[in-house]
Amino acid sequence: MSVKKNIIILFLALAAINTSPIYGQMPILKHISIEDGLLGSEVYDVLQDKSGYMWFATDFGVSRYDGLSFINYTASEGLSANATIKMTEDYKGRVWFASFSGSLSYYENGIIKTLPINQRLQELIAPGSIETFYVDTADNIYISRNIGGIIHTSIRNKPPTIISTPFRQTGYRYVIYFNKAGILTDTRSSDRFDKNLIYGKIRETGNALLFEPDEPTKKIIWKKMMVKLSPREYIISYANELYHIKNGKVLEKRKFRNQISGLYADKNQNLWISVMYEGVYYFREKSILKQPILLLSGKTLSSVKQDREGNYWFPTLEEGVYFAPSLSFNLHLPESKPNDLNIVSFSQSNEKLYFVTFNRNIYQMWFKDQKVRNFATQKNNTTYYRKLLVDSYGSIWLSGSEIIRYSPTGQILNRIKNSRTFDIIEDFQKNILISSWGGFTRYKNGNPVFVANTIFSSYAVSMHQSKDSTIYLGTLFGVYKYKRGEFQYIETFPNHAQIRISDIESKGDTIYIGTHGKGMLVFTPTDTIHYTQNNGLPSDIIYDIYLDGDSLIWIATNKGFTKMKNLLKPSQLKTGLMSYTINDGLPSNDIKQIIRNENLMWLATSKGLVSFNTHITDTMHLRYKPLLDSIVVNGTNQLPINGLELEHSKNNISIHFKTIIFRHSGLITYQYKLEGYDEYWLTTTNRYVNYTKLPAGVYTFRVKVANPSIAGQMQEMAFRFAIKQSVYETILFRIFILAIILAVLIFIMLLIVNIIKKRMELKQKYLLAEQRALRSQMNPHFLFNSLNSIQMFILTNNIKEADNYLTDFSHLIRKVLENSKSNVVRLEDEILTLDLYLKLEEMRFSGNFTYNISVMHDVNKNGIQIPPMFIQPFIENAIWHGLLPLKGKGHVHVCFMNDGDQLLVEVEDNGIGREKAAKTSAARKNHKSTGVSSTFERMSLINKIYKSTIRLEIVDLKDNEENATGTKIKIWFPCNLQE
Repeated sequence: MSVKKNIIILFLALAAINTSPIYGQMPILKHISIEDGLLGSEVYDVLQDKSGYMWFATDFGVSRYDGLSFINYTASEGLSANATIKMTEDYKGRVWFASFSGSLSYYENGIIKTLPINQRLQELIAPGSIETFYVDTADNIYISRNIGGIIHTSIRNKPPTIISTPFRQTGYRYVIYFNKAGILTDTRSSDRFDKNLIYGKIRETGNALLFEPDEPTKKIIWKKMMVKLSPREYIISYANELYHIKNGKVLEKRKFRNQISGLYADKNQNLWISVMYEGVYYFREKSILKQPILLLSGKTLSSVKQDREGNYWFPTLEEGVYFAPSLSFNLHLPESKPNDLNIVSFSQSNEKLYFVTFNRNIYQMWFKDQKVRNFATQKNNTTYYRKLLVDSYGSIWLSGSEIIRYSPTGQILNRIKNSRTFDIIEDFQKNILISSWGGFTRYKNGNPVFVANTIFSSYAVSMHQSKDSTIYLGTLFGVYKYKRGEFQYIETFPNHAQIRISDIESKGDTIYIGTHGKGMLVFTPTDTIHYTQNNGLPSDIIYDIYLDGDSLIWIATNKGFTKMKNLLKPSQLKTGLMSYTINDGLPSNDIKQIIRNENLMWLATSKGLVSFNTHITDTMHLRYKPLLDSIVVNGTNQLPINGLELEHSKNNISIHFKTIIFRHSGLITYQYKLEGYDEYWLTTTNRYVNYTKLPAGVYTFRVKVANPSIAGQMQEMAFRFAIKQSVYETILFRIFILAIILAVLIFIMLLIVNIIKKRMELKQKYLLAEQRALRSQMNPHFLFNSLNSIQMFILTNNIKEADNYLTDFSHLIRKVLENSKSNVVRLEDEILTLDLYLKLEEMRFSGNFTYNISVMHDVNKNGIQIPPMFIQPFIENAIWHGLLPLKGKGHVHVCFMNDGDQLLVEVEDNGIGREKAAKTSAARKNHKSTGVSSTFERMSLINKIYKSTIRLEIVDLKDNEENATGTKIKIWFPCNLQE
C-alpha cells in the first residue's frame, strides 16, 4: 500500500463505534480495473464532464473513459503530479485536478496545463488536505482544507492567500459555504474541546450553514461533507456521524462504526453513504434511520456518482471502479453454492419460489426474506431437467431425462426414469400434464392415468391449457391443439415451416405463440400479428411469454427481455415497447423464464435469479448526441472548431466522432452524411469517416445514432467546415489563364501562318530548283552534240544508226518531259530513263565506255518512288569528268539495292578520279556542268519539305599504291517517299 494511501486513510480513520452492517439483495455490478485500461486501483474521485466523459482520479494520474476505452494522463502529459485526489469542472468546461501534494492543473482542448503558483500553493496546503475546491466565473480559485481555512488564488497567477470568513468565530467549528459553483467547508484551527462551544447548535445565513456537532471530541476531524436536498434541508457528515438537518433543526442522526468517506444524493434523492472498510450504504428514502442496503461490503469507497444516463459509479481505494447500469435489477445467489447460476426453470407457490439449475440442484426461496436455500440435489451425472412446476398441493415436479416429484419437505414421492419429457402444466382439475414424444400424459395423485399421443411424429416441447380446456402443444414442426379426444394442426407459418414452438399462452380468444427463430405470433379473432426482431423485439428466439393482466406482456428471449404495453401493431412498437439487456444491468441476456409475484418480476437466467420492480423505469427520456472527437487533416490533428476553413491543399479529412452511452458502448450504429458531397445518409459502426481529395466548397457533416434498440432521443451532431478555392480556381486567375490561352492561340496561329509561308517559299524554291535541274539535265552541249551525232550518221550514209539514235533521243526527251510533271516517279521509270541516257551517250562516244545497270532481286521497282532525274547528273559527271579523259576504255556501273529500310543507289566509274578531273575541268572551257550542284540543292529542299533523309556519300577509289581508279557515288533514298 502506498504512503499516500496510508496518509489518506489516516486522515479518514476514526475509532470504530458500535453498529452492525445491513445486507440486502446484490445489484449487478461491473468491475472496471487496470486490466481494462484504468490507470490505478486506488481511485480517489470520479467526475462526469459536460461532454459525458467519466474522469477517475487515481494514485498514478487521471483516466478519461468513454465506455469503450481509456485515455490516461500523467505528469508526462502535463499533470502537476501523478497522485490526484480531487477533481472539479468549471464554467468553461475545463476539468481541474488537485494533487495529493496540493498542486493544481487543468484539462482544456486536449491539453493539460499547470499553474505557475503551484509551489506557493504547496507551502500552504499540507499533503492530502484538500477537501473541496472550485473555480468561479471570474477564474478565482477557492480551496478548502480539512485542517481549516480557505485558500484564494486565481488562474491569472494571483499569489494564494488564506482568507478570513465572516463566520470563523467562537461558537462554531464547522462552516459550510455553498453556491452554484461548489461547496466549501471551513473549520476552526483546532477541533479540541472548547468550553465556549455550544454543542448541537445550527445557524443558517445567506449562502452559509454554521453547525456545531452535538458531542465534543478530542479527535481531529478530517472529513466533513454536505449535500443539499432542498432549500433548507441538508445531509451533513462529520467524522462517523450523519446528520439530517431541515429548517435549522436536526431531524435525524446516525452513527457508523468507521469514518464516513463519501456522501452523495442521486437524482431521486436516494442517499449513498460510503464508510471506511464497510462499503456503501444505500438509503432508498431521505430518512437515514431506515434500514439501508449495503453494497460492496468490506471495501472503502471514496465517493459515489450517478451519471446523466442514471448509471452508478463506485470508485474504491482497493479495486478500481465498480459500475452499475441500473439498480433496478437484483441478483439472488444460493447461500450454499453462490456460483451455481445457470437456471433451467422455476415455478412459484404462494410463499416460495423454486428453481432448478443446469447442475441438477434444486433451490427454494422465501419471498419474505429473499434468501436462496438448497432444497434437493441429484448427483447422477446423466440426469438432466427441462421444466419445474409447483402444483396446487405444494409438490415439486421436474421433467427431463426422468420425471421426479418431491413433497414440500423434500421427500421423493414419485420417480420415473428414462422418460424424455418436456413441459409440465397443471390443468383445471389439478391434474398434471407432462409432454413427450407425440403428445402428453396426464397424472393424478402422481400416477399416469391417461396418454394422448401417436398422432404426430415430433416432441411436444411446450404446452398450454386455455380457458375452454383446449390443450395446445408446441412441437418442432408447429402447433397442435387437443380437444374432445382429437388433435388438430394449426397453420402458423406458410407451407408448414419447420419451426420450434417454445411457448404458448392465451387470454380470452387471443393465442400467443413464441418460437425459436420466428419471433412471436399473436392470433386474435380478427387478425394475426407477427412480432420479430425487425420491428422491435431484441431477438427472434423466444423462450417464454408472461401475460401480466390486461395491459402488459413480458417476453423472455436469448438477447434480453421485453416489456410491451397492450397488444400493439408492429408500427406502434417504438412507443409501447421497451427492451432490457446486460447493458441495462442484467447479469445475462439469456432469459429462460419470467414470472410475477406481487410488485416484483422474477427472471430465470443463465447467470442467476434476478428480481426487479414491475414499475421499472426506462431510458426513453435520455438524449444521445454524438460528440466530435477530432478532425485529422492530411494526417495532422486539427482543433474541431465549427466553421473551420482549410486551404485547398488540405482536402484529405478524417472526422472522428463518438457517442458516450455507457450502457451500449460497443453496440452503436451511426448514420452520417456530408452535405455538399454525399447524396444519401450512410450507415457505419466505425467511429470515424474518411474523405479524400474533397473539392473546394462549404460542407456540413451530420451524424446521429441509428440503433433502434437504444431507447432515447437521438439527436444529431453537425459540424461545418469549408475548403478554400486554390488560386487556380479564382475568377482573376481564370481570366489570366484565358488571356494566356488567347495569346498562345494567336502565337500558334501566327506560327502556323509563318510555317505555311515558309513551306510555300520552300516549295517555290524547290520548283525553281526543279526547273534549274531540268535545264541542267538537258544542257545545250548534250543537245547539240546529239544533233551533230545524228548529222554525222546521215552524212556517212549510216542511216540506220541515225534513225536508232534519233528514236532513242526522242524517247528520252519524252520521258524526261513526262517525269518532270511529278516530284517523284516510280523507280522502274527512272531506271528506264537512265538506261536511255546511257545508251545515247555510249553511241555518241562511239563505244569509248561501257555501262550496265543492275537491280537486286529484293528491290520493289514498282513500290519505291524517288525524285526524277536525281541520279542522272552524277552519271553525266562520271562520263564527262571521269571516263572521257581516261586513256583506255571506261565503264559505268549503276546498282540499285536495299539497305535496311532504305534504297541504296551506287554510281561507280573507273575514270581518272576526282583530283585529276578537277584539273582537267579547269583546263576545259567547252563543258560546264551545273547538274550536280542543282541536285544537292534539290536534296536539301526535299529533306525539308518531306521531313525525309536523302543522304549522299562520294568515295574515291584507289589501288594499293594509292593511285586513283575511279569514283563511287552512294545515294540513300527513303523507301516511303510519297508525292
